Amino acid sequence: MHYNKMIVCPVTNNNPAEPGGSRVPPRRSPIEPRKLVEMGNRCVQQGDFRGALVAYDLAQAVLPNDAEVARMRALTLLRLERVEEGLASIERSLDLNPEHPAAYTIHGAALVELGRCRDALKALDLALELNPAAPDAMYNKACAHSLLGEGDQALLWLKQAVQAYPDYRSIARDDPNLDILRLEPGFKPTYTEILGD
Repeated sequence: MHYNKMIVCPVTNNNPAEPGGSRVPPRRSPIEPRKLVEMGNRCVQQGDFRGALVAYDLAQAVLPNDAEVARMRALTLLRLERVEEGLASIERSLDLNPEHPAAYTIHGAALVELGRCRDALKALDLALELNPAAPDAMYNKACAHSLLGEGDQALLWLKQAVQAYPDYRSIARDDPNLDILRLEPGFKPTYTEILGD
């Protein structure tokens, strides 16, 4: 999707009382903020994460205190592998709405990517307190425990994630975060059983 570079443009005030005019604040996008969010969501569905980020950034300029916009922006930044920025955006979302389980899951996933697995587990525990059936939180807990070398816990959470969302079978097969489960002889049989291999 292509975006017009002039969506946000500066306006000059040509007030004769001010020699040369003066700069006034930029105009906001003529598109309704919720339409921008919808555009961003469509871009995500199409795999156009750069386009999604443009839409969410424009929406956030108009709705700076909208937790959902900050959450979607964070998720998009993570998909673009801009993890530090994604972490800052999800922390903003949680400041605005500390009761959103998906936000804690995204927070945990970002922390896993940064190697902060203990902190990630705390965030993921909060996600599961708010929504005990959240397969994304379960899967990310499996990844965090695996990276910490805690294979038994990783297998427990992987099994729960796969039971809740069977598509995690194919995702787990290639996830480097779960290498310990694939490579360690003590974990491999249970790992293979969970994945149905």
